[in-house]
Amino acid sequence: MFKRKPKGAAAASMKMDVMARTSRTVAAAIGLVVLLLVVLLAWIGGELHHRGCLAEAELRYPVAERSLDSERAAAADRCSRWPF
Repeated sequence: MFKRKPKGAAAASMKMDVMARTSRTVAAAIGLVVLLLVVLLAWIGGELHHRGCLAEAELRYPVAERSLDSERAAAADRCSRWPF
């Protein structure tokens, strides 16, 4: 019905197992958060790079000049979200 608490070395071993499991769980959670942060920063950097490239293409080939539409489209196609 009721389990007795282990005494002596068994209690210390059980306590260390719980601490080790908790430490692994915390380390995994921190690792996951760091990974998500890196992915988020890479995503934001890629979006900023892409928007800057599109803005540069708009400045080079304004919308008002219809003769430059194909050049503007080609410049926009060269833009990528990959910042490297």
